Amino acid sequence: MLEKIKKLLRLAASDNPHEAALALQRAQELMQKHHITEQDIKLSEIKEQAANAYSAQKITSIEATLARCIADLFGCEYLFDYKATGYGIRTMPIFIGLDPHQEIAAYAYETTHRKLMRARREHIATLSKRMKRHNKTRKADAFCLGWVGGIREKVEKLVPTTKPTDLINQYRALHYPDTVNSGTRDANKKRNKKDLMDMILGHIAADSEQINAGVGHKETLTLNH
Repeated sequence: MLEKIKKLLRLAASDNPHEAALALQRAQELMQKHHITEQDIKLSEIKEQAANAYSAQKITSIEATLARCIADLFGCEYLFDYKATGYGIRTMPIFIGLDPHQEIAAYAYETTHRKLMRARREHIATLSKRMKRHNKTRKADAFCLGWVGGIREKVEKLVPTTKPTDLINQYRALHYPDTVNSGTRDANKKRNKKDLMDMILGHIAADSEQINAGVGHKETLTLNH
C-alpha cells in the first residue's frame, strides 16, 4: 500500500492540475483509511544493506573506523550484526540510509575492506619469518591503522551526502532496538615506538590509492592502485 500511495504522491506533482488534484485526493484517502502518516512514507525510504565482508566476532577499531568513514561519506549510519557462518559466528557491517545510498555504502565497504586485507597480508609477508605471531599481528594492526587513516583523509576531502539522521534513528530504533555492538578489539593496544614505521608504511600505501566517488544513482566509491 505504501508504494501505491507514494506513486500517487508523485503523480500529485504533475504539471496537469486536474491529474495532480485527483492523485493527491486519492493518496490522502488511502492514507486515512490505512492509518498511514507522512512520517511513515518518509521512513519507508530508509533501507538497509549488509556488506559482504565478515570479521571476527569482536571487530577491530580499524574496521569500525573504516565503516564510519564510508557511512559518513554516503549519508548513512552503520552497525555490526552477527551471522552464523561455516567458520563460526562472524560480524558484518550493516549500512542504513536513504535508498539507494545504503547499497552504495555497503559496496564501497566491501571493496575497500578487500583492499585493506590484501595490503595487510602483503605487509605481513615483508616481516621476518622468525617473528612471533602476536608481534606480527601487532605490527600488521599498526600498518592497517595507518592505511585506514590515509584513506579517511582522502575521503574527508570529498563532499559527503546529507544524512537523514532523524529518519535513520527511527528506523534503527524500530528494527534494531536491542542491538548493541560487542565492542572492538583495540588495535592500538600494546603499541610501541617500533610500530610507528609500520603505521607510516600503511599511510604511504594508502597515499598510492586513488579514490573516485561518482554522482547519481550509479554513485560509488572506488580505489584504484
